[in-house]
Amino acid sequence: MQIDSISAAGFRWLVHREHRPDLADLIREPAGFLDRTESRVIKSNNVRTVLHLRMGAHEYYLKRYERGGLIEQVKALLMESKAAREWRIMKAGLAAGLPVPIPAAMAEKRRGGKLLGSYLATVAIPDVLDLVTHLEAHLLEDRPARHAFLRALGGLVSRFHAAGLFHRDLHSGNVLVQQGKGIPGIHFIDLHRGRVCRCIPRRARRWNLAFLLHSTSRVTTPEDRVAVVRGYQGSRGFPGGGEGRLGNEAEALAWIEGMILRLERRRLKSRSRRCVKRSSDFRVERIQEGTLHVRRAFGGAAALAAVAAHREERDAGRTLKRTKRTVLTRVTVEQDVRLVVKEYFGGGLDRVHGGRGMAAWRAGNGLGVRGVSGVRPLAYLRSRGGGGFLVMEEAPGERLDHHVIRLAREHGERSREFSAEIVRVGRAVADLFRGLHERGVYHSDMKACNLFVDPLADRDNLLTVIDYDRVRFPDRAVNERRCIKNLAQMHASVPTHVSGRIRVRWFRWYANEETWRNRRRWFDGIRRECSSKIVVDREPIE
Repeated sequence: MQIDSISAAGFRWLVHREHRPDLADLIREPAGFLDRTESRVIKSNNVRTVLHLRMGAHEYYLKRYERGGLIEQVKALLMESKAAREWRIMKAGLAAGLPVPIPAAMAEKRRGGKLLGSYLATVAIPDVLDLVTHLEAHLLEDRPARHAFLRALGGLVSRFHAAGLFHRDLHSGNVLVQQGKGIPGIHFIDLHRGRVCRCIPRRARRWNLAFLLHSTSRVTTPEDRVAVVRGYQGSRGFPGGGEGRLGNEAEALAWIEGMILRLERRRLKSRSRRCVKRSSDFRVERIQEGTLHVRRAFGGAAALAAVAAHREERDAGRTLKRTKRTVLTRVTVEQDVRLVVKEYFGGGLDRVHGGRGMAAWRAGNGLGVRGVSGVRPLAYLRSRGGGGFLVMEEAPGERLDHHVIRLAREHGERSREFSAEIVRVGRAVADLFRGLHERGVYHSDMKACNLFVDPLADRDNLLTVIDYDRVRFPDRAVNERRCIKNLAQMHASVPTHVSGRIRVRWFRWYANEETWRNRRRWFDGIRRECSSKIVVDREPIE
């Protein structure tokens, strides 16, 4: 691999000689390619922008790395840039005969050691799918072929480790499978977080496999993960026997499965925190009134317009609900978009941690991250004096308790229409509660008035959680005491039009086999909880 060194437009370029003619225009003016109509943006975030380019006889991916904040700039001053690191690791991978992209060119612009910009161009790998997409498209139903492929994947990870290459960001999106070429078509990309070392410790090797398998857990089973581990252990070229790679197979598998659970909890917490800082989906703006957290797709102007409309509705007395701590209104903004705004009055600790409104903003986005059907929060304006305004989408349909009462009045409690709808709603309620409790989501105010029913939706989208002021995310299975409390809240708040026999069926749909065997204990617990609650009869409690 012959490399030419070129200086142009303030950048120092390292260029693969074979690709130099294709990249001549890029070398002269790299920034201009970001605005070219033929340039296709693949990814753009706070870290880098990735473009797909066709130049000469080849297709390329061009990465422009962002300078980042102060910490990133200090790191770039003391260490090599991300572009230079990925260039070096790809060269090491190619020298070891590993399937990595071909580095075509790399550029840095520095002044007094300070990094001002960097680019990396790689030759595009044609006709590829990422790992999860490939498994879903071709191997989901074919178990022998899937296991053969996964053993080959484990073997490739082992080969990387044997060559001293450790990919710290080895998730399914960075594993590309070339279509039509079978098992040899697996490639590892995006190596800027990798490193080259003489020896990779066993714990690090296990962690690397767990990180990869966690990213595929949506489409793989524990049996599939056994195939990956056995492919890793059986790969040739690794110094030492199979025991020296990952250790005892059963012990390694148990460690990896435990790490997958930990990584999932960490992923959920990390994604939940994105709403309180600048990220690809959210913006944080300092304005005169305070701090505005807003979804980029919604926009700050729309959020402020919703808050202004809320104040008008509130002052005119047109509120949906008013308590000592909150005021709720329905507003309409541009293009007849209907929203709900919840105003939180300031408390003593609001200036320190944001108060109940900020907690609700985080909780609402946390529900979305965990796949729970809830009204989507769009913005939160945190006021300087405490309190704030939460802007949300309007939930479709009507409250669950209102829905039951309306059906009973229109059709009668003994009608087929009422029975069929109550069964449909009951299955949806059971699915929602079981999903929340299994995912480790606890809502301490899970009453019928906090669920909306969309009569036109299918079962999976029938219910929407509308209030998340009291949502917590232990991110592990909710304990029995809290499960019973949630069931008691629903039992007491569903109007008595729903008979006891139907309520037992709701519980059966919710319960697993162990819970159903111990149903008497659960029923006793629900009755004890309900003894201190106001039971809704045939009129809703507002």
